[in-house]
Amino acid sequence: MLLDWKNDQETRQWSGNVNEVAMDGHRAWLTGVVTDAKGKILRIAEIDGQPVGLVRTANRPNGDIEVHYTVAPDQRNRGIGSAMVTQFVTEFQISHDKIVLVIKEGNVRSQAIAARLGLSRVHDAGIIPAEMGGDGTTTMWEWKNVA
Repeated sequence: MLLDWKNDQETRQWSGNVNEVAMDGHRAWLTGVVTDAKGKILRIAEIDGQPVGLVRTANRPNGDIEVHYTVAPDQRNRGIGSAMVTQFVTEFQISHDKIVLVIKEGNVRSQAIAARLGLSRVHDAGIIPAEMGGDGTTTMWEWKNVA
């Protein structure tokens, strides 16, 4: 299920890595996330027992927490992304001044989620490299609380 979500065409379009992921690579990534002792969190969101998305964190050396999320392809455009990210941040008591979302230029849905969380686009996070399927021009932006 998670691999199917990751390899969904629209998910890859807005991801930092637009390449399809093979099962072995996905299994290694998931094992690394689940066994990481540095406080990474991964949660599957459900509605009525049905998986609808995932939210996970990645800790940065400066103490900021990157929040990453995916909404199941058949659950998009229902407000689930915003609801699950907001609930995740609240449940794990992640301070709003520590949250960072890295959003691809043009991803208006994720930009709206960031804005609902009170985050603002703060700076260019770089161009997606060719080895991650980048075209050499697509930019990722960091969104953070600037208040």
